[in-house]
Amino acid sequence: MFAFSGAPAQAVETGVVVNGIEGLSPQAASEVSGLGVGWVRVFAAWNIFEPNRGHLNEPEIDTLESGLEALPKGTKAIVDVVNTPQWETGSSNPSMPPR
Repeated sequence: MFAFSGAPAQAVETGVVVNGIEGLSPQAASEVSGLGVGWVRVFAAWNIFEPNRGHLNEPEIDTLESGLEALPKGTKAIVDVVNTPQWETGSSNPSMPPR
């Protein structure tokens, strides 16, 4: 037999998934606002942000930051970093985990 204890469940918060930083724009922010969601989840590709070890792709990072800043005040964001660069894995498969 199991005994569980803890705090009562809180209200559910809704959210949306944005597939890539290109989906974060002033227009998307307006759409998020219209949906009334509290969370946005976006996938950011590491191999795009840092194509070569130690060399950041500043325009892509700026796009991500601008998109997050454009979201309605109080919106919470989860940024999932995906696609390991080849220089980190030694493999051309972006799904390989880092060494």
